[in-house]
Amino acid sequence: MTRLGRKTILQFGTLVAVISLVMIGIGFIIQDSSNTFASVLIISGLIIFMADFGLSLGPVVWLYIPEILEPNYIAFSTLANWATASLITIFFPILKESFGSPSYLFLFYAAYSIAGLVFSQKFVI
Repeated sequence: MTRLGRKTILQFGTLVAVISLVMIGIGFIIQDSSNTFASVLIISGLIIFMADFGLSLGPVVWLYIPEILEPNYIAFSTLANWATASLITIFFPILKESFGSPSYLFLFYAAYSIAGLVFSQKFVI
């Protein structure tokens, strides 16, 4: 992490997350009852996303926060991180019903990840 830098790992992890979420979204768009390619695309996207998150975004955020914040704010940032993760989990089924299709929801998350990529480029030290 010290050799590559936290910002580089966060940005690479976010970029791979965008790609894998787009793969999942496209897989759901082209999916029908006999389309094996769509199933492979969805499963591959999920595996890539989980591996990417476990190797980049997941651990780096937890290590990066204490490095940049004063000790008084670490508890609040931990609360904010857990709260947003909980909100995403809680609202996933609600948003899936609102969007009408899981494809649009995963593409929405991809767009949200692009916003995170722009944010990390602009504000991460």
